[in-house]
Amino acid sequence: MNRISRLRGLFGTAKTEQKAKIPSYVEIDGVRLSDLEPLGGIFKPGVTKAGRLSLSGKTPDNKRVKIYGAYNPAQIALRTDMESEHVASDIYLPKLLLRNDSLLVEEWIDGTPLNMLPDEETKKYESKVEAFLEILQTDPAMIELSEKHSDAFCYLNDYLMTRLEVWEHWQPIKALIQEWQNAKDAVRETLPNRLSHPDLSLLNLILERRTEKLYVIDNELLGVGQGWVIDGQNTFCKQRFDWSRLDNAAQRFASLSWKLRLVGSALDAGDFPCAERRAKI
Repeated sequence: MNRISRLRGLFGTAKTEQKAKIPSYVEIDGVRLSDLEPLGGIFKPGVTKAGRLSLSGKTPDNKRVKIYGAYNPAQIALRTDMESEHVASDIYLPKLLLRNDSLLVEEWIDGTPLNMLPDEETKKYESKVEAFLEILQTDPAMIELSEKHSDAFCYLNDYLMTRLEVWEHWQPIKALIQEWQNAKDAVRETLPNRLSHPDLSLLNLILERRTEKLYVIDNELLGVGQGWVIDGQNTFCKQRFDWSRLDNAAQRFASLSWKLRLVGSALDAGDFPCAERRAKI
């Protein structure tokens, strides 16, 4: 294992180490989930960057599960339909166990995150990520799902733009948002809405120990919209993706959409000089 892999392993371990237990329980569809622990929580324990609940817990029969908040009921309906309409690829979603109007409960995947593997081993999974996104964007069954759930969570509008809105009067952000809106208008009739999964990082891809299947464990940002154009850039193997298949207007839109992501991350980190540099058109 080289130095980069060791560092990735250290950071991954630090991010996922156990935190203090949460007292009491969460009840979903009459089932009490207890032994709660916060997940994620870069800013707040148990709360994702998108401001949603993220916990682990146990069922009454002592099975560990993941509990997380949805953006809206339409996102829950999308995730539910994806349970019955399997994505024909070598990457799997954890089994959906429970749901209500605002929460989802998935089986807990016990395995090894790809960030804990040597670089040479992770490379063999790059083609699986590429194929997974290709299916989401082009398979007729997946396109039908995107049309059916068009009002589900949109990564661009409901996350990237939302976290920039508080800064919309700061000139670098104001100018970037205006350019992005212009680019969006230019592709409104030509760039389709598709299924989008913008969170395929090494840490979120788990090799299940028993079956050796590859699972994506963070599905809070699964949605529908034009954000699929930058999904590849959000993966651990982003060098495999480019925008050459897009026309000039769509490439412009993708480039500016990626800027929204980079600028938002800089603002989250409180690095305002970096945010200003990244916002430049």
